[in-house]
Amino acid sequence: MEKIRFFLANIDFEKTLDKTSFEYPTWNKLDGELEYLFFWLSEENQSLYTLKNYEAAYLKYIEELTGNSKSYSSTAENPELWWGQLQDKEHFDSEKIINSNLTLAKIREDLGLTSNLGHICHSESELRDYLVGNDNKTVFKEEFGFSGRGLRFSIDKIKKYPVLVEKWVQRVRDFGVYVDDSLVNITQSHIGPKGTFKGSLIKSDFPEKEIIEKEARRIFNYCQKNYNVKFLQIDTYQFMNGSKLDFQHLGEINHRRTIGTVGFSLHEKFGNKVSFLGIVPTHKLKIEKSFAETITSFGNLAYNPITKTGVVMLSSGQENFSLFLFTEESERTLQFLIRDWWNKVVEGSRRLPAEFIVYL
Repeated sequence: MEKIRFFLANIDFEKTLDKTSFEYPTWNKLDGELEYLFFWLSEENQSLYTLKNYEAAYLKYIEELTGNSKSYSSTAENPELWWGQLQDKEHFDSEKIINSNLTLAKIREDLGLTSNLGHICHSESELRDYLVGNDNKTVFKEEFGFSGRGLRFSIDKIKKYPVLVEKWVQRVRDFGVYVDDSLVNITQSHIGPKGTFKGSLIKSDFPEKEIIEKEARRIFNYCQKNYNVKFLQIDTYQFMNGSKLDFQHLGEINHRRTIGTVGFSLHEKFGNKVSFLGIVPTHKLKIEKSFAETITSFGNLAYNPITKTGVVMLSSGQENFSLFLFTEESERTLQFLIRDWWNKVVEGSRRLPAEFIVYL
């Protein structure tokens, strides 16, 4: 019998990196918010290390859709890490470099990606001096961040220096790009007004595919040579540069899993021609007393594994934010699915937010 391997989700990857010295990651509340994603991608004999409890009906639901059993335990010594590799000081030191926004600025400069280059300030006084006479609206990026965490819009909100100062731009479209030696996978990221990740649109082709792939490959080749990476997750975006539509091909860089890469993997497992991974605050939803009742409340919108269409509830309903995978045969029918689901499960008469608009 094959030995069971235990994994810690270590979703707080950036928080671990922000420490001054290496400490093996431990379970925390942020893990409890997103660790269930492990269940959806885990294989037989892989188990989750967690201090949280999950309903049997929830695990059964995942087992029925994935085809393999799911388990978890609160007892495991030095579990393997799932989100990012920080298992020893050597990994800690190397990951601290490649995932830093300070490294991001250097890569941009070296590759000539200067459309929104940014400036590094190491203290509040240096930052205030830099901003004197600068009429541009600015955004501040702390060295390490996750899904909008570490992004500041006011000096008073900055918790730690150094920070990367960038000119605020009118972003038009955001993309998440996974790249390795053989693959370039692109998803369209849906971002909220404060820079937080709200979801991913996943499909086979985008009009901007050729130029995104070309630049992603150039960035990856540089990082592979200089930082010995085997893959990268790159955030890139289009923005209005005056009256011209321009690209920043290196908005952020991550050497770990991301919700976008997880969404792509889920699309490959369950998706039809187009999918949307959406995040909704749980307090806005009609969460029933049990997980099974919540799924039943979806009615005919619930995921059908035969047609590969419908709504998959990824989260357990216990978290502050709930994740769902919507999948359909076209962007048009996908938008109808999202709209109908929203009207059915969201409390009150809340309008479908702009981040959930996938078809115009």
